[in-house]
Amino acid sequence: MSLMCSLFGHKLKNGICVRCNKKQAGHDEDIHNAKGINEILPTRKKLEEQIKHDLQKTIESEKHTTNPKFHRTEREEELSFNFSQKWVSIIQKYEDAIYKETEKVGTMNSIDENIEQCYEAIAAYEAFKNYCYRKSRGGQIYFDDMWEHCHNSKNPCFSYIQSTKDYLKELKENYDAYKVRFEKESQLDMMLLDIINNENGILQRKLYKLIPEVPQASIRKVVDELVKIGKVKKEKKGSGYLLCIAKGDTN
Repeated sequence: MSLMCSLFGHKLKNGICVRCNKKQAGHDEDIHNAKGINEILPTRKKLEEQIKHDLQKTIESEKHTTNPKFHRTEREEELSFNFSQKWVSIIQKYEDAIYKETEKVGTMNSIDENIEQCYEAIAAYEAFKNYCYRKSRGGQIYFDDMWEHCHNSKNPCFSYIQSTKDYLKELKENYDAYKVRFEKESQLDMMLLDIINNENGILQRKLYKLIPEVPQASIRKVVDELVKIGKVKKEKKGSGYLLCIAKGDTN
């Protein structure tokens, strides 16, 4: 089994990954082609030894996980694989649509637009699910294993769309607070320039208290953008940063 496919829980059939639908190099080839093969890692193991150790750990983890994708019968794997090969172009279109719509979740300028985007993402997800389920048993298994039974180091089994559904619920339950937040975020650059100009310079950390509705990460991002385009000057002062309107610039 390929190193990367094994690490990510993929399986092979006839030399092709049933998840990636691509031919995969063998484990020995992965190791042979790796750079720094004799390098001693912080774990006191050579790279090759560490790779083998991690692969074995992954295999053991898969044996005991509750995620059903790792406990499929050979027949179920075959059905899923055949489905993915037969309808590959259609599958790609559906999956591209899911990625496209979910990537836009949380990036819109208003709460109503973000709520609508959540519905768009969920609709794209459900459209593909309905297609797969109607098509065949192999389609159902493929969809479930690829999208309903995702996994990572923190969660052994979760639905890809669940975070979008959770975000939608949060937006609807806290509509008024998010409405204010998105309104301020959409004008954040001008708000920051006004504050910095009116204060004749201000420590960056004081901005957070002046605009509590907006996440600090969003404020930091916009400050960095204003610095980058030359509208704001940022200087180290003590344990923080002093922000001033760049010389010759006005808001």
